Amino acid sequence: MSAGAVISSMGARRPLASERAVRCSFPMSDDQPPAARPNDALAAIAPLVRGETAVWLRAPGLGLALDAAPLSTDEIADARARFVRFEPVLRTLFPANDWDGQIRSDLVDYPMSSTPGLLVKCDHALPMAGSVKARGGVYELLCHVEELALGRGLLGTGQSLETLLSPASLAVLGTHRIVVASTGNLGFAIGRVARALGLQAEIHMSHDAKTWKKERLRAIGATVVEHDCDYTGAVARARQAAAAEDAYFIDDEDSRRLFVGYAVAAAELADQLSARGLTIGPGRPLIVYLPCGVGGAPGGITAGLKQIYGEHVLAVFV
Repeated sequence: MSAGAVISSMGARRPLASERAVRCSFPMSDDQPPAARPNDALAAIAPLVRGETAVWLRAPGLGLALDAAPLSTDEIADARARFVRFEPVLRTLFPANDWDGQIRSDLVDYPMSSTPGLLVKCDHALPMAGSVKARGGVYELLCHVEELALGRGLLGTGQSLETLLSPASLAVLGTHRIVVASTGNLGFAIGRVARALGLQAEIHMSHDAKTWKKERLRAIGATVVEHDCDYTGAVARARQAAAAEDAYFIDDEDSRRLFVGYAVAAAELADQLSARGLTIGPGRPLIVYLPCGVGGAPGGITAGLKQIYGEHVLAVFV
């Protein structure tokens, strides 16, 4: 990798505005799904069908796209504050290795390169789930749990969330069901925390979900519903099941809360870059490589980074 260009793992080469670019990779789990399909035409994925690599580049000169419902700094700040409020609860539920309850990952130098400014954001090692789903999926679950607690009188305004760990509170939470569709990682993150909080967890899985991931979910007490369709079909069926059961559905395809939870990673990364003395701007852009499946996690992280750095960040979805 040359100092004046970024070469993605799919072979795309793009000139940089500066040789001082900071490059950061987000390995989001140890088992990534295939890259999401573009929406424009089947012809675009023909190379993938043939077993070849493919690259889709954004046309130059487009500038920043206008978002009809952009994320705000207040939303991201609220999400960070909610994670902090839940730290004592999560620390108690998952005490292994003296974990402090913070859902955060390290930023480290890329171990197999001598190129300066090449960093790894270790979301593949996030607590509880071992994937980036500990951000978006767990965040939406925590939002729902807090709303349930306030609505059912389990929690007073300003009261510590540790109240939720009482037997009476856990019994009430146990009457509620969470439904989500997943090929594994999202379902495990949500299922594990939901079950720890006493909630019922129903995970709908497509035909390509790995057997060991299904068994891992069953081992924590989640209900696994298997479908003979692809992931999109499993999401649609899970949505229908949640509506029929009056359960809370976490929608991996269309959830703002999920999106905001992922965006917290951007604010965290910005703090870590600042701590390293790295200032992102016209003379030093930030290039991030983001593993992409459905697109929720990389989309949320990118939206958060754009909120912070604007045009000085370039996201490469892999």
